[in-house]
Amino acid sequence: EISLGLVGSEMCIRDRNKGAYYEANLFLTNKDIAGLTSTNRQKVNQVMNAMKKEGRIDFDKKTIRLYKR
Repeated sequence: EISLGLVGSEMCIRDRNKGAYYEANLFLTNKDIAGLTSTNRQKVNQVMNAMKKEGRIDFDKKTIRLYKR
């Protein structure tokens, strides 16, 4: 079961199986994120994949979900 709600003024999605998370539609490549964070694309890939493995984020080509802890 998935429900929508507000946390402060931000949209929050709650999935019974995964808890609450923020979802954003991204149109940034890892290269774009690297440029914004003064690092390289490889480091962005490493950090995002480590966070995904830890269950802190999930992403695909168009969306990123940041899970609340």
